[in-house]
Amino acid sequence: MVKSTFDYLFTSTEEGKEIFMGVNKNGTDVYFTIAENGNPAHEKAQRKYAKQMENARKHPKKEHWLMSKIMAEGIVTNWRGVIDDDGNEIPCTMENKVDAFNHHKKLFYAVLKESSNEENYREDDFPDDDIDDDVYEGDIDGTEKN
Repeated sequence: MVKSTFDYLFTSTEEGKEIFMGVNKNGTDVYFTIAENGNPAHEKAQRKYAKQMENARKHPKKEHWLMSKIMAEGIVTNWRGVIDDDGNEIPCTMENKVDAFNHHKKLFYAVLKESSNEENYREDDFPDDDIDDDVYEGDIDGTEKN
């Protein structure tokens, strides 16, 4: 089966894109590799924790912790430039990601925002140079201009 434009528009990838998140206390840039919200790994993590999320709805701290786990498993695939108080690099492990999202809500919401920003993940499949102007000379209803 041939893929259409719509297949690409509504398919999220797990690959992720390296996105600038700020500067650490040593003046080094911090980058997170963030996969698109709704990618297969993200959906798998959501299904994995669905029952726990349902039970945690009335417990905001537990709910946030579960959402942090889902984001750690399905959205953030790597980081660089993340350091501890002594300036040592913190490895991008599941435990470290969950800890970071739980203790730094601004970071949690910044990653969520970037993972939901479709402009981070869409390639320009239709450059302006390739548009055939002759195709668009008719009215919307398909009639020709006079």
